[in-house]
Amino acid sequence: MFCLLFTFSVSGQNKYSTSAQTTTTKQLEGDTIYSNLSIQVNLSKIENFSIYSRILELVDFETLTKEKEMVTLFVVPNEAFSHMTEEEIEVFLALGNRDYLKNTLSYYIIPGRVDEHAIAKAIERGKGSANFKALGGKNLRFKIEGDTIYLLTGTGSKTRLLQTNFQHSRGFFHLTTDLALSKTQN
Repeated sequence: MFCLLFTFSVSGQNKYSTSAQTTTTKQLEGDTIYSNLSIQVNLSKIENFSIYSRILELVDFETLTKEKEMVTLFVVPNEAFSHMTEEEIEVFLALGNRDYLKNTLSYYIIPGRVDEHAIAKAIERGKGSANFKALGGKNLRFKIEGDTIYLLTGTGSKTRLLQTNFQHSRGFFHLTTDLALSKTQN
């Protein structure tokens, strides 16, 4: 009897260890995003995310989120910075802006794995809106209008979720139209 129970226990553990090693992939702008790679590695190979990749590198994303096992990020393509000239982007990404960038980025990171379904269910429970506590300590508010989910920040910024449920080695990331950044903040 003990041997039979032990056999089921071991095979059950093997089942889960195998499934835990499964890599999920999803296409983003013609490139493959791998769930077993970091967000930095995944985004660094896509030209349209070069600015955001530089921000992750500049703020030392791994150190910023080291206290959290899993995190969900809201990521923007380069178009989110189209209101800035190349020179303004370089100044914006200068080392002197590291604390500002770290602070700003922390308001777009939710501790834990939060997929689109979880956001939609929270909005449903909240009768049209939902709040999630961001790493930076403030709430990210989500609201649905028609079939579109919007992210609202404390600064009054409203950004639309473009694509969702990309997995990286430490959670999820979702694409949004922009972050609460302006030319005057750099």
